[in-house]
Amino acid sequence: MVLDELSFDVNNGKLTIRQHGLYGWSGKSTIYITVPDLSLIDLASSGDIYGDNRFKPNGSLEIRSRASGDIDLYLDVPDLYTSVQGSGEIRLRGYADHHEIELDGSGRLYAFGLQTYRTRITQFASGDAELNATNSLYVRLRGSGDIFFIGNPFVDHFITGSGRLINAN
Repeated sequence: MVLDELSFDVNNGKLTIRQHGLYGWSGKSTIYITVPDLSLIDLASSGDIYGDNRFKPNGSLEIRSRASGDIDLYLDVPDLYTSVQGSGEIRLRGYADHHEIELDGSGRLYAFGLQTYRTRITQFASGDAELNATNSLYVRLRGSGDIFFIGNPFVDHFITGSGRLINAN
């Protein structure tokens, strides 16, 4: 991909990368970004986001996947909000005190490697999730996707869909 086909815009502390032209292009481009802090990662395309090193933001972090792209991160964060609304996959490892998750698509969340103290998940669609909760797990399962968990948390669950809550220990 030619850099002329990409636009980079920073507005109010938000970096937006857009592709112009070459929409059928199937090659691969790699863009490296170094930031001192980050509070939102919002993937709204078929691109992928990978974190090479353990990332420890100064405050909470919100991760949104709204398309078919994948996200793979190693985190250490007090409060984490994850939203999967498309068909992409999110892979998380590291630690979060509190993890709030919303699954509203066919995408998957792989987070057995992300140890959490408190986890709250609401699932509306067909996407599956793998979670690692040590203290408490609050589940609202309204879709057909399954939620697998490891750890020995206190579990509070309400299931109205065809999905299953599965202890994977």
